[in-house]
Amino acid sequence: DRYLDLIYDGPTAELRARKDLEDELAAQLTAGNHVCIRGFWRIGKTTMLKGVLQRACERSGGAAIFLDLRDPDRDDGLPQSIEAVVERLTKKVTEFLARVGATELKADPKAPLEVLGELAAPIFIGLDEVLSLFSLGPEKMVTLLDALLTTPKNVRVALIAHRHRDVDALFETAIVQRPGMASAFVPPISNDELVSLVNTPAIAEGV
Repeated sequence: DRYLDLIYDGPTAELRARKDLEDELAAQLTAGNHVCIRGFWRIGKTTMLKGVLQRACERSGGAAIFLDLRDPDRDDGLPQSIEAVVERLTKKVTEFLARVGATELKADPKAPLEVLGELAAPIFIGLDEVLSLFSLGPEKMVTLLDALLTTPKNVRVALIAHRHRDVDALFETAIVQRPGMASAFVPPISNDELVSLVNTPAIAEGV
């Protein structure tokens, strides 16, 4: 029972098997690069993204904003317009400004990340489920990605771009090959990583 409690309720930092890669990508963010995490489904990319954001904040004293790009109001999760995506990002930025006490600043509904350049601290934007933007069509998707990755100097973006044969070539040109972009492919979890995930919480607590 104690072991199960550790698995379900224990510190999430102890349940990450790829801390070295997280640290490497966090270092890229704090060095001024954007970051792209690539891989197939259900291999821990979202957990890694959150870990990278956390470590980047710890390294720099900055703060992070996380957004799942899927439309929460649709069963299929597919965004229907650029405007709808930007509206959700604007809401996230507005909530963030309120949380840090910068209520005198207002997010531009057309370019919500620009206002973050008024802050002194590094800001890291985590964007999950970039693949869902493919519903907008290739041209609009590239336009939106370019807007999201054109940021003030203190704002860096870490995003997840799934491996998928329909969009791999587009992601390669629009994201991976973009100047100032560091990318990493996350393979399926290895046996050693699985053993680490199972044993680490128990060993730490003497179970």
